[in-house]
Amino acid sequence: MLTIPFTGVPISVRRSTPVSCITRLIPSGLLAYSPVFAIMQIMSQQHNSDRIRRAGKLIMLEWLVPLFVRKRTTDFLLPQIDPAWFTKLGIQWGVWRMSEPEFSEFEKKMLTVYTDTLASVSPAFKNKVFAKVDDALRMGASLSMAADTIPPRPTGEEIMPNQLTPQWQPIEKLPLIASLIDGTLDTTSEQYESLTEAKQQPYSLDDALVNRAIKAFTNQKGDLLTYDEQLTRWKAQRLTPKQHAEVERLNGQMKKLHKLTSATLALAEELQELTIERLLEKDDAEVGLEYLLGTLGKPQNKSTTHKPSGVKHNPRTDSTKKPQTATNGLCECTSSTPCVNCRFYESKNTPEGRKALSTRIFNFLVSRPLYEHLVSQTLPTIFPNKIVYEDEKDLVAMLFEAVIFDVESGGETPLAYFLSHAPLDEKEQRLYKAWQTHNHYGFYLVQKIIPEKEIHLTDLAGKTAYKVYETSGTRTVKEGTVVIARLVPFLDGWMIYTENIVSFGNASPEFMAQSAGIPIPQLAFILRYRQEQERRHNMG
Repeated sequence: MLTIPFTGVPISVRRSTPVSCITRLIPSGLLAYSPVFAIMQIMSQQHNSDRIRRAGKLIMLEWLVPLFVRKRTTDFLLPQIDPAWFTKLGIQWGVWRMSEPEFSEFEKKMLTVYTDTLASVSPAFKNKVFAKVDDALRMGASLSMAADTIPPRPTGEEIMPNQLTPQWQPIEKLPLIASLIDGTLDTTSEQYESLTEAKQQPYSLDDALVNRAIKAFTNQKGDLLTYDEQLTRWKAQRLTPKQHAEVERLNGQMKKLHKLTSATLALAEELQELTIERLLEKDDAEVGLEYLLGTLGKPQNKSTTHKPSGVKHNPRTDSTKKPQTATNGLCECTSSTPCVNCRFYESKNTPEGRKALSTRIFNFLVSRPLYEHLVSQTLPTIFPNKIVYEDEKDLVAMLFEAVIFDVESGGETPLAYFLSHAPLDEKEQRLYKAWQTHNHYGFYLVQKIIPEKEIHLTDLAGKTAYKVYETSGTRTVKEGTVVIARLVPFLDGWMIYTENIVSFGNASPEFMAQSAGIPIPQLAFILRYRQEQERRHNMG
């Protein structure tokens, strides 16, 4: 009995898709909350512009270097920072009271520390970080210029959004406003692309990052109205032809920006359903099943609610309707008399007898050109390097099974070939013909176990019941778990053809109802199973 190994996969790669930080020009409503702008506003109260620039870089590095080193990238959303921290750090360092020689010595010492720390990642990493900080400070300086009419914050009082009264700019500020609009459009486009990439890597972001993006673009959506009004006011003035053309261009840019901001906000809101926290709310079974079904990280039915972590269910009491017993196309028993087929195969109802029925097919096919050809064609789709390791033998057994039942050559499967060419008597023909027409590969919920005798299964929808004759599996499979296997007709019920059964823990009724009826080809399962094994092996 195998246990699916990749139910925790998305958790381990939850930060595999970094999202670029918004460090370029931001609409005025976000200025008070931008860490870059905050430091520039704090430092603008000083009088030495060179000291402002140099001290600002040190403070930015003090804040960002640990983040850059931990993430080993410069592309991520910056966390929320209290602007008062910048003021406090500057006072603690005493950078505004130092003489020029004292500050130069302090600056040299701190830059050496930051350089050595960043070099631990790679020699070139320091240059990337320093360039990123320099670019951020340049953007912050532009923001500070654009906001030079915003009243300074009273000591000890926090700026609230409704305290930022727009100060309409003269037409001479057209180049600056143009750079702000163009820069915001470029940045929003970058953010949309980054969030789109994050959507392709579900569960790579957490709630804090997604909520921050939603807040930022919600605010930006409202702030764009200020730019619209500014352009409207300019358009009503007497403008030169060049100024008029630029205002018209900016109006076109604003239309694009409104549309892109709304799309980015909608995308960020969609990602709320794909955060790490949403993953952790799922049962292990749900994560594994979603992975195999190809639905992991895809938007779920809105009617499906998140089940609190740790809440289990009783699969035997969740369904209000009794499932119908699946007919196997083999048994013809009446209520009083066993049919000839059941009487004939009753002697085979042992672990050895059931296995012999399965291995007979393989033993006949193993030397046949048709089967050899199909296996040789299929093997590279699962093992592209044509190398099978010791711990992958189970996958090979699954592949052999999939080829027998599902892979065709000239419209004929190896099982069909076996039926046409193997020396079978009438009763054997009837059995294997039922295997060909009535086999089922998929997910099943374990409803009941009769030790050493039977496992009672239903499909995930709870509509169809299967009585499975099984011995060793009754010792390892647990009631309430989900298994994936191939069932074939046997006696008045079924037997498990699959040599290796993959099982999952409890899954919520909501998830099973949503996943019911979604087919998963066995070869697709094998491929994903091996890909996960390979990933875990490469991680060491």
